[in-house]
Amino acid sequence: MQFGFQSLHLISASHGDGITALAKEIISRLDFSAVEEGSEEKPIKVSIMGKPNTGKSTLSNVLTKSSASIVSDYAGTTRDVVEGFFSYKGKNFHLLDTAGIRKKTKVKEDIEYYSVNRAIKTLQNCDLVFYILDAEEGLTDQDKKIISLAHDRGRGIIFILNKWDLQEDTKQSRKKLKKIYAYTLDI
Repeated sequence: MQFGFQSLHLISASHGDGITALAKEIISRLDFSAVEEGSEEKPIKVSIMGKPNTGKSTLSNVLTKSSASIVSDYAGTTRDVVEGFFSYKGKNFHLLDTAGIRKKTKVKEDIEYYSVNRAIKTLQNCDLVFYILDAEEGLTDQDKKIISLAHDRGRGIIFILNKWDLQEDTKQSRKKLKKIYAYTLDI
């Protein structure tokens, strides 16, 4: 052929014409000699999400038995997704520690804007979300928005209530807990 092609396949994607011949041609040119059959299961991808300073990186470090994520009282320490792995009861997990997600109106720096976007993008690839709530703040509108994003994408959500040990046993703290519990039943 004058353009250097060895073969030409005319197809119609909308009607499916020629697709079988094209598929056979592609498969005939693939080298499967290095492929080994395996029964290894893919790890379950877990995204740790929440607002800044809720304890996401601390949880990530504990689960992965590492110090890959920087832990600080200063909000915004995690700027990019930090990946780690752990096993539990024979299952392998791929952990994605994300940056804290604040309201758009509070995001002033470009770097934080991109950090938040990368955190939200983990929802496309994860199987499960560990959502960390700060017991001192309770359930906020921002928490609900992030949880809704995970829910709308069909991700399983496990709620983790952190900093509960800093709460005094009062009616107000029990009311926060009941509000969180009621919300989890609604979604």
